[in-house]
Amino acid sequence: MTVFMSAVKKNPAELWLFSLSPYFAEDIQSIDMNPAWLKHIGKRRVTTFNAFNFSELSQKIACKTLVFYGQQELDKWPEMNVRALDVQRSIKNNVYVAIPGVGHDVAHKKYISAIVETI
Repeated sequence: MTVFMSAVKKNPAELWLFSLSPYFAEDIQSIDMNPAWLKHIGKRRVTTFNAFNFSELSQKIACKTLVFYGQQELDKWPEMNVRALDVQRSIKNNVYVAIPGVGHDVAHKKYISAIVETI
């Protein structure tokens, strides 16, 4: 999420996103968001996340964007899948890669292979 927010202001030549977190305003306000998780992260963090609207921010990203997810994490956490689909729809020049047989582990051999093949 940090690099996504930075890209909005810095306009890099290329942006690489790994397992983009589903913690934007749309996610926090979704009926699918787990209330126990919101309570766990606390009011200040919920307030902060509510200030970041993915739809508005994604329109400001003009660079090529590579988006990587482990397929197992998309299957395990449906809210991540929603965010992944929004990235595909919202950011014009994107390459989306869901890596089969991998979870939320960028250091996994399959994950690294997918990155190398994509770049």
